[in-house]
Amino acid sequence: MKSTAEAHNIFQFSVIGRLFGFGFTEVSDEASWNRGKNLVFWRSAPTSDILINYGKRGKADSILIRNNAGKVARLELRWQNTSGSAQDKYFKWVFDAEYACEEEVVLIVLGGGGWSEPLLKYVDAHKSVPVPIKRTIETILDTDLKDWLKKFI
Repeated sequence: MKSTAEAHNIFQFSVIGRLFGFGFTEVSDEASWNRGKNLVFWRSAPTSDILINYGKRGKADSILIRNNAGKVARLELRWQNTSGSAQDKYFKWVFDAEYACEEEVVLIVLGGGGWSEPLLKYVDAHKSVPVPIKRTIETILDTDLKDWLKKFI
């Protein structure tokens, strides 16, 4: 059995592979992002996490993507090997997405098989959460990412 860190890395590379499969190009810094063409992604793009970093900019397990229309979405990748504390943080991630992310769309991508049935039922019932700050927060399982990307691009 792989460690959680190893499994998360495999999960991240799987998501990146799907982005390449849709024709996205990777950029590695803000200058490249700003002058980059559409269908680009930026792995470990800076973010502000108001609960952990107290409003300071840091890096997260997220990928910024931009589609052909210039719309930007932040993919927050969350891995759960076995049931445990990660799912307890789900509502914190939604809170952070609502108040700390700048993007119009935030997509929380859940990977791994350790998510509890009650959380999965909640996510299924609340896939898209409109929030007061004119942002949409969506949550999907990694198996649904391909379909989500088809709609996004």
